[in-house]
Amino acid sequence: MTVTRVGIAHPSSSAIEVLRKAVESLPDHVVAWSARDAADAVRRAGAEAVSVVLLSVDLPGPTAAATVKRLDAECRAAVLLVRTGRGERVNEVYDAMEEGALDVVDMPWLDGSSVLHGVSSLVRKLALAARLGARRAADRARSEAALPASATANVPARRPSSEPPASAGGSLIVGARGHVPAMVAIGASTGGPNAVSRVLASLERPFPGGIVIVQHVDESFAGTIAAWIAQSSGFPVSLARAGDSLRVGEALLAATSDHLRVGSDGRLDYIAEPRDYPYRPSVDVFFESVAMHHRGTAVGVLLTGMGRDGAKGLLAMRRAGHRTIAQDEGSSVIYGMPRAAAEAGAADEILHIDRVGHAIERSLRGRRTSLSP
Repeated sequence: MTVTRVGIAHPSSSAIEVLRKAVESLPDHVVAWSARDAADAVRRAGAEAVSVVLLSVDLPGPTAAATVKRLDAECRAAVLLVRTGRGERVNEVYDAMEEGALDVVDMPWLDGSSVLHGVSSLVRKLALAARLGARRAADRARSEAALPASATANVPARRPSSEPPASAGGSLIVGARGHVPAMVAIGASTGGPNAVSRVLASLERPFPGGIVIVQHVDESFAGTIAAWIAQSSGFPVSLARAGDSLRVGEALLAATSDHLRVGSDGRLDYIAEPRDYPYRPSVDVFFESVAMHHRGTAVGVLLTGMGRDGAKGLLAMRRAGHRTIAQDEGSSVIYGMPRAAAEAGAADEILHIDRVGHAIERSLRGRRTSLSP
């Protein structure tokens, strides 16, 4: 039986004990070491390998992002960030996630009777990190293998919103199939917030379609992500609510741990099934619903992330006649999801992140009239 070894890095000894209790509430999970500053955490990770590190964003020493980078170099462990307040140190959290931290969890707490509270999210994400952490090293090891190099040279600078599109040739359309607004469906995981922000920042304004984003994240953090992407990109982003329709010129972000989908009436909805799917909310579920139900023009975009979620759904979109794009290896934090899409033949284009926005605009200038198998 495999035992999952966990390291804890937190400046508070009492917090370490709370986290230890949460970890050891899971069968076959043990705490291998604990540290109260970043340098000690990196040293211990190098000396005693673990599968997962619970890393406090309040740890003394280098930034959380720098510590994640050093931990990755030392032991390739999956890192879960631990925060004490939902609105605190948001930029540091995102910087750390850009360096490869898998997710962020809220700090559990003990009541006066020593009963542990707020542990369910941590326990669930620990179990997921233990399964996915091993794939991280495999993804990166395979990254030297070879998919054809995509267009990473001469990456264009972001275009101010007042400039016309880089490649002229017709105005953007808002729904070639009837009058249904065009949709851009974006899926992402590790490294996704920054990648999504870069794509949105590169789009012309006003953007003549609606954007829906499915990012793997705990629902308690979704509102913070939406606000951060909106602030950093300058593009309107809000949480998707059940019953919402596409909003032309705006982006909607999946707001819960249930799976977002497009219904037959064109409205957004959430479903719990499949319950055993390890990625929540699922990019595959959303992309497949777009392929099945969206009656207008759509572009599917699969960005950086671990695992294979989104590859099957992107292929379904391509087979339905929609244009599909995957991020390239060189600009991905984790080249897992886009690589799976490329290997499955799901992507029409494999592009550097700074070319994705231009490709979206180009794709919306006309419907696809034929389908590549």
